[in-house]
Amino acid sequence: MSRYAAILEIPNVAIVSGPAGQSLLVVQSAADLVADFGREGDRAVIRTTGDEWLKTEGVWAATGANFWGTLLEQGAAQVDAATEQAGVAAAGAQATAADRVQTGQDRTATGQDRVATGQDRAATGLDKQATAADRVATGQDRAAIAEVANLIGSRTVGPVAITGSVGGTAISNESVYYWSSSLSAVDEYLSSLELGFGAVAGTIRIVIAHVEGDGTLSLVSEQTIPVVAGPSSVNSGLSILKPAGSVIGLKRTGVGTWYYTAGTIPNGESEWFTAAVPTSHTAKTISTNNGPQWKATFTGEVGVKARVAYATANELVDVVGAEHMVGWPSLVNTGTNTPANYSVVMQTPASSDGFITEVDVGASGSGTANIHVIQYNGDLTVNVISTHQITLANGVTEIPLSIPIAAGQYPAISGGGYKFQNSVNPQGIPAWIKAGALSNGATVASSSQHRYEVAFTIKTGLIADASRALSGGAQNTGMSLLADADPNGVVDATAIFASAAAAHPNAYVPPGSFALTAMPKSGDGFWGPGKPFVGGRRFFVPARPSLFNLYDGFRAKMAEHIANNDVLCLIADQHRSLGAGQQRPGTLVQSRHPICQSRHCRR
Repeated sequence: MSRYAAILEIPNVAIVSGPAGQSLLVVQSAADLVADFGREGDRAVIRTTGDEWLKTEGVWAATGANFWGTLLEQGAAQVDAATEQAGVAAAGAQATAADRVQTGQDRTATGQDRVATGQDRAATGLDKQATAADRVATGQDRAAIAEVANLIGSRTVGPVAITGSVGGTAISNESVYYWSSSLSAVDEYLSSLELGFGAVAGTIRIVIAHVEGDGTLSLVSEQTIPVVAGPSSVNSGLSILKPAGSVIGLKRTGVGTWYYTAGTIPNGESEWFTAAVPTSHTAKTISTNNGPQWKATFTGEVGVKARVAYATANELVDVVGAEHMVGWPSLVNTGTNTPANYSVVMQTPASSDGFITEVDVGASGSGTANIHVIQYNGDLTVNVISTHQITLANGVTEIPLSIPIAAGQYPAISGGGYKFQNSVNPQGIPAWIKAGALSNGATVASSSQHRYEVAFTIKTGLIADASRALSGGAQNTGMSLLADADPNGVVDATAIFASAAAAHPNAYVPPGSFALTAMPKSGDGFWGPGKPFVGGRRFFVPARPSLFNLYDGFRAKMAEHIANNDVLCLIADQHRSLGAGQQRPGTLVQSRHPICQSRHCRR
């Protein structure tokens, strides 16, 4: 039997296994990490800071790591290092300029000394040698500054105007055409490609070749990309590595028409070309006529990695989610009761898809109110998306909820006799109000005259999943959603599992065997001792709920390596160690053969 207790199946792609008994928990503060919270080996993330904690031998302790800060720190460190190098180079250049001034003064003094004595001529020669050394150092400083600029900046190569068929001639041969100016001493990324192309979209072959010491070319990589229709075909959003010491060339594919401009290449530049894609030490031809119509924009390595790190960090923030309070702070249960069916719609929409996880209401007695999700139509009318009933009590009641709300939709409350402060609203928070119940097409009025003792909590991402999973309300436990599924594996339970996945992020699978034709959400969120079988094959679920699905967990772990363009190798065992992966075609593992044959991998 496998020692793994959790397997996430991505159909036709991969089997990803993970050890049981470890969860990533999201908490408000370190104070929440009490001794009976979580299990041995669990990790926790402090929502406000991102600090990571680990539970070992029953005690929570900070690890010193930060959940989302690593990538931005790496990108910032690289940019800081480049900036520091540029500052040192600039300081060196200033010192060199001062040396030159001093050298000029030395030359004047030397001329005067020559009149006095012939022996000073030897000293003058030494001064000239020192001046030459200063000039060499100045050249090195300029080279360092240029290298830093290449690392963090962008540049465009290609002197020929992009006109397409207007003034251009179609390329019909199989040659690869390079711009020698694409050669660089640092790694760069091709970020945009513009070329003169026909009126129909097509493809182009990108060839990257290393320039050998004897001037010949050796193939580094090649790939075909789609290009849009011309005459000026701009293809952006690329990220193709061109290593230091390499040039980039283009080759027609026959899909679409690519053009060159006859005559002398502008700006005194020359083109290189090879009759076919180079192999190793392939000779090139140099020409100053008939330039191909293409321009390339390259971005320096540090600049690209910083942008990738920033984008990845933003993606991780989306995965982790956020919490927003919509309504009034520091609620009280004093003031004036709202009239029967009185409705208040907050004017702050949900920023992204999530859940209303709590509503706090100040009231002086029991009552029944409705919580709505509202779509504002823009003309002081609204539509009701959903309605959920709650019970109010004397005091400020915190009521847990699990109500889906989409980006751009608004929370609202109606009825129940909750409190408001008549003509008092020091925060100036606006609301749409209606002296009656809400319905589709209902007309509302905008007002910031009163303060209403109501506040909604909207959460997104993992923070929302954690809140819903940990909520003590009966509607949120997820424990009985599969109670009607046949535990003997005879009656198909696919529909019941799908309903459970839609109703709760962590549906409990009770003991038994369950027959399915498909596993909803690839099994994300399901947990318990039960044994689902998809098409007769066992689908493993973890023994306890996880607040971080395996796919997002794997993706988050890979984010840093993606930003650094690291070469990674997945190492796994044989089929018999993967349970559900036994004899499954198209998995990552081939029985009794290592996954990775790459020369970059080390076991």
